[in-house]
Amino acid sequence: MRFTRARLAVVPALALALSAGTAVAATAAPAPAAARAAASTAHAVPGMHAGAAHHRVVVFDCRGRAEMRPTGFVLTCADANSYLTSLKWSSWTAGSARGTGIWHINDCVPNCAKGHFLSYPLDVTFWRSHPVTSKPGELYFTRATMSETSPLWQGRP
Repeated sequence: MRFTRARLAVVPALALALSAGTAVAATAAPAPAAARAAASTAHAVPGMHAGAAHHRVVVFDCRGRAEMRPTGFVLTCADANSYLTSLKWSSWTAGSARGTGIWHINDCVPNCAKGHFLSYPLDVTFWRSHPVTSKPGELYFTRATMSETSPLWQGRP
């Protein structure tokens, strides 16, 4: 299994990066417990205050569009030499979003213009959400952790 660290996109008030991290799992709770959950989430999500009801958690694409549960995502906006497809999300909460998909990476051999795309299955987690300042009640993920799950990657530089 391999983790990769790189800058993903620069959108006003947004800088996504790949890094090793942990995901937060959440479960549905009845109304009284939901108030306590909102209070505890407020401590975990910077800028969120107790009792705030955030109904929408998004990730920004290269063009700055907010997306929920995207089925595809470009990681390198300048040249699209690394992107995700076939994304299927097992969870999508204010703390994190976890899913699986296919990672397409240009090998850039002999150069990126003439390179070939290699495809690998992966686990992906979007995490570290922050409030969208222009849209009250909306959060966006600022980080993504990706781990390639194919044994084919083993032994490669």
